[in-house]
Amino acid sequence: MENISIDTTQNVSLEYSIASIGERMVATLIDLIIQFAYFLFIMLIMKSAVGSLGSWLVFIILIPVFFYNLLCETFIHGQSFGKMVMKIKVVMHNGTQAGFLSYLIRWMFRLIENPFVLLNGIGILSIVINGKGQRLGDIVAGTVVIRNKKNISLFDTMLVATAEDYVPMYPDAYKLSDEEINIIREVVEAYRKDRDNKNHVNFLLLAKQKIEKRLGVSSTLHPYTFLTTVLKDYNQHYSGGGG
Repeated sequence: MENISIDTTQNVSLEYSIASIGERMVATLIDLIIQFAYFLFIMLIMKSAVGSLGSWLVFIILIPVFFYNLLCETFIHGQSFGKMVMKIKVVMHNGTQAGFLSYLIRWMFRLIENPFVLLNGIGILSIVINGKGQRLGDIVAGTVVIRNKKNISLFDTMLVATAEDYVPMYPDAYKLSDEEINIIREVVEAYRKDRDNKNHVNFLLLAKQKIEKRLGVSSTLHPYTFLTTVLKDYNQHYSGGGG
């Protein structure tokens, strides 16, 4: 399966894997079990309470089952309980959070991709042919189902939200431009992967000198330590820690 790249507000590109057919099928099976268990439980409770169930009462009981996926994805941000277990979720194809309209379109197409009937083969066939893990509903809604665990990289661990009591060493780091932050990321990542490469070391030194001048500071820290600290301080500000 291919990956999808998502750019965060800190200008960090995170890569997620598209969920496999198997993962989606297991998630669907879990959801069907939950829906059946709910229906059976409510039916038994109601029957014991009122003796016999009228058709209107059965209809009311079926409403949450009928709208199960739409309600779950809307209120659990792209996940059903089955998707939560399988650690997969629905997002827009550009990686942003899907909205109600997208969830509604996906739900409507479930009516012709019903897992209870052979028409579900349409959805599976679409996923296989599409090559992007999209069933018909996903294609029309512009969504994709991804694994809810990003592929971990240096910047996933380095730019995670810092502790609440974290005090930035360089509080003016937030003033750096997107271009400057991207340069820092690239040279730090290149150095991390090959610390013996002289070109990478030189780029690291040049980047440190440029950022020191930009921030009006002079640091005795190793260039790698200095630049990673600047990135942390930058993230601290934009993640809310800097006010």
